[in-house]
Amino acid sequence: FLRSLGGDELNVAVASAQLGTRSRWVSVIPTGPLGDVVSESCAEHGVECAGQRVEGDLGIFTVLPEAKIVHYQRRRSAFALHDPKTLDWAELLRPSPRDDSGNARPTRSWLHVTGITPLVSSNALKSWNNAIEQAKQLGIPISLDLNHRKQLGSLEELWGMVKPHAAALEVLVLSEEQLMGLATFYNIATPVAHEVGAESDDEPLARVMLEMLTLWSCRRIALCRKRRDASGLQRRWSLLVGVGCGASHVSTRNVSVWHRPLDDLGCGSAWLAGLLDALAFHPATAAA
Repeated sequence: FLRSLGGDELNVAVASAQLGTRSRWVSVIPTGPLGDVVSESCAEHGVECAGQRVEGDLGIFTVLPEAKIVHYQRRRSAFALHDPKTLDWAELLRPSPRDDSGNARPTRSWLHVTGITPLVSSNALKSWNNAIEQAKQLGIPISLDLNHRKQLGSLEELWGMVKPHAAALEVLVLSEEQLMGLATFYNIATPVAHEVGAESDDEPLARVMLEMLTLWSCRRIALCRKRRDASGLQRRWSLLVGVGCGASHVSTRNVSVWHRPLDDLGCGSAWLAGLLDALAFHPATAAA
């Protein structure tokens, strides 16, 4: 087995740091050597590790690529069992102070969360809600990658947690499978014979996204699309609807990324870090 650190929010934080953003990852990790590995790795990659350190275990997930299985062991982790009152979100969401590195980027905050965290435990859900509510009060932009994990709960259960916050989202990120699943909840007509993972036009999917945008009142919805041929060559592109996209949508199909992933985990996180970087620091480029 190869052991490495991961987790979607941390992946986004690391990728953002590589783009020059001062990134802060908030969690609850154990004291002792395993917690040290996490905090030291964060520092090595330019990410501030914030939150709490307590006695307990580190959450892990085991990836079995050949079986296409991800097994989660998080229910007894320090984060799953933490006391939500110990996380001061008003302080944690404050912008990091400028350093002397010459970074000319403006100092501001942006909160990124995923749909993985609220399904970990009831305490994780409370902290997730607290973070979002505090960001709303402070007027901080919020992005949410739904990133539904079937092993942790149903899509219907997860959407029940996300929907109350939808109108406050700067951008909501979905996969094709999640888009189709949510469409069924709202009786939204989906493309005829659309098969997730099959080659198809962007326009029919964009129409579904636009209808959802109207229903939920979030500012943008992003859709990640990817296809892989028999040789393992993968094509990735994305759709965006909402603010800055006119009456229809924006697609990167014509400038798709073609690659052979060294690791199937983290590609979406790297893409999202680029999108958030553009929205936060290069709005003119993002609009273009």
